[in-house]
Amino acid sequence: MMVREGRPYRRELDLESHADYPAEVAEWYETMAREVMRTLAAAEARGRVASDDALWRGPRPS
Repeated sequence: MMVREGRPYRRELDLESHADYPAEVAEWYETMAREVMRTLAAAEARGRVASDDALWRGPRPS
């Protein structure tokens, strides 16, 4: 296992592949993508997404 920036990774990083991301980072990106797509489809979601500081902040460092 490789350690980079204080975090364990199961494989060498190629920095070209999302498969290198830790699970919580990948989950954050998936959540962000879902919320953005929902916002584009529903005007009432725009304010909720725009004001969700936790969403835009990203995963918490461990």
